[in-house]
Amino acid sequence: MLYNLGIGIEIDGGRISIFGDNENIIGIRLSISIIVFFYIILEDPFSFGFWRFLLFIPIPDMLMFMFATGSRLAFISFALEFVVGVIFYQTKKRWYKIILLILAIGVSAYFFQLMKQSEILINRLLLTRETGDLAGRDIIWLELMPLIKANFIWGVGETGYKAFTYRIFGGDKSPHNVILEVLSYTGIIGLVLYLNFIAKATIQSWKTFKINNYLLPFLLMIPVFGDIVSGQALNAKIVWAILAFAVSAVFYSNGKME
Repeated sequence: MLYNLGIGIEIDGGRISIFGDNENIIGIRLSISIIVFFYIILEDPFSFGFWRFLLFIPIPDMLMFMFATGSRLAFISFALEFVVGVIFYQTKKRWYKIILLILAIGVSAYFFQLMKQSEILINRLLLTRETGDLAGRDIIWLELMPLIKANFIWGVGETGYKAFTYRIFGGDKSPHNVILEVLSYTGIIGLVLYLNFIAKATIQSWKTFKINNYLLPFLLMIPVFGDIVSGQALNAKIVWAILAFAVSAVFYSNGKME
C-alpha cells in the first residue's frame, strides 16, 4: 500500500527502496510473502474458505514492487521457490495436480510479462549474464582473501573485520557472502559449525515435507541459501525466523512428534 501511495519511497540508481531499507532485503521479504500467500490460497491452513482467494489481489503489486527493487537475488529466489513448489506439491487428487500445472504455466507467463516492465531488473540480469557483474562483490571478495588466509583457523572477530574494511575501503563493507563473512569473523572452525547448523535446518525442513507433506519450510529455505551466498543473512531477522520455522515445523504440523 505504501509503495502504491509513494510513501517513504526512495530511488537510488533506478532501484526502489522504502524508508531507507536495503533493496535486496525488501525484495527477499516480498518473494517470501508471495510464496506464503500462494500456500495459503492452495492449502487454506487457517480455514479462510472462499475469502483466501482475496490474497490474489495484492500479488501483482507485490511482484511489481519486488521487480522495482532491482534485486536479482529476490527474483531468482522467487523463481526457484515457485518452480520447486509446483514440482514437489503433492495431492491425492490427480486432476488437482493437472489444474495446478496449467495454472502454474499461466501464472509464469503473467509473471514474466510483469518482469518485462521492470527496466532496472532486466538490465541488472543482463549485466550478470553478459559481463558477470556482481555489483562490486567480486572486488570485496578478492580484497578479503589475504585477511582470511592469514587468520584461517580463528578469524579476526567482527571488530577486526570492521577495522580491516575501514582501512581498505574507508568504511564498513559487507562481503555479501556469509561464508566469507563467517570465515573472516571466526575462521574455519566457526564456518564448520555454522554450515552444520544450516545443513541440519535444511534436513529438518525436508523431513517435515516427507513426514507431514508440509512443503512450506523447505521452500522458504531457498531464499535463505540465496542470502547466504549473495546477501547479508547474518543480519536479516527474517532469515533467522525461517531457520527457526524450518527446524521446529516437524514437531507441530499435523500434530506429529518425530
